Parts: sequence; structure tokens; C-alpha cells
Amino acid sequence: MKKLFMLLLAAGMFVVANAQSPFVVSPDNLEGYELSILGEAMSQNRQYVVGEEQQGLFPVIWETRLNDVIAIAEADSVYIDPAEWGGEEEAYWGYGAKTGTFHAVNNQGTAVGVITGMNTISHPIMFNYTTSDTYTVLAEPEGAVGCEAYGISEDGSVIAGFYFDESWIAKACIWTN
Repeated sequence: MKKLFMLLLAAGMFVVANAQSPFVVSPDNLEGYELSILGEAMSQNRQYVVGEEQQGLFPVIWETRLNDVIAIAEADSVYIDPAEWGGEEEAYWGYGAKTGTFHAVNNQGTAVGVITGMNTISHPIMFNYTTSDTYTVLAEPEGAVGCEAYGISEDGSVIAGFYFDESWIAKACIWTN
């Protein structure tokens, strides 16, 4: 129990030590792109900036040296049945885009964050700029009703975040390789 507490404490300290205030990367900085990024974090080597695209609200990673932007923009749908909430309208399929953000990135271009679908459930994600062409959804703890990844170690072996349990109480979460 003491080891688990120390691991959770270390993960919390890591997240706090690496936290940055949000900042805006305007289209002037992103030559050839008609978007602006609400930046959440920058790698220590300043090669990667992560956050969310401000209009579509989807996760974005910007490789600063190549001026390359990758946005995780996906469509989603959900079956909506108003009768479940006492409504009298007919059920229908709702369509929209998944939203989310990247919260942290390391010098290797591995970003972590969250993506949320039309069902409003958040899932922790990881994306590696140099080796991936899509994101990976991280395993969520048993009983989680929402989860986010908030920090990543420099070697990518530890990811820290949190999840909400069935009572909507936030709890620390750590992923290790």
C-alpha cells in the first residue's frame, strides 16, 4: 500500500511539475494552416506543441521544425432515445465530431490526452508523431465512467492521469509499459 501511495504521489508531482498554462498558437505561426491551436504543452526540446484546435475542438500536435500539424478529427454518431429521459420525441441518430485535446508531449513526439465522442464519455489517448498514423486508446480502469491522460515521462514508460468512478469521484490513474 505504501508503494502504491508513493507511486501515485510521484505521478502527481510529475504532472504538477510539467504543467503549463494554456497559450494560443495563431495561424501566423502555422504557415499554410487556417487554424489556431489552444496550446496545452510543449516538449522540453520545443519541437512539439500539443493542445486542441480552437474551432473544431479536436486534439492537435504541431511539429515546429517541419511546421507540420496533425489533427485528430473524426466523425462520430450516437443513438439518441428521448424516451429514456421521459421525452415523447422519436429516437434518432445524432451525428457530430469527436472532441478532445492533448495535455502533454515528450521530446520523442508522444502526446497524451483525451478524446470524447457523441456519447460524452471521455477516453485517454496516446499518439506518437514519428511512428503512428492514428491514436491509441489507453486501457481504462474497471468501473471508469470517464478517463484522461495528463502527463507522460520523457521515455514514455509512465503516463499519469485520472478517471471518474461510478460515483463521479476523480481518482489517480497510472499506465506503465
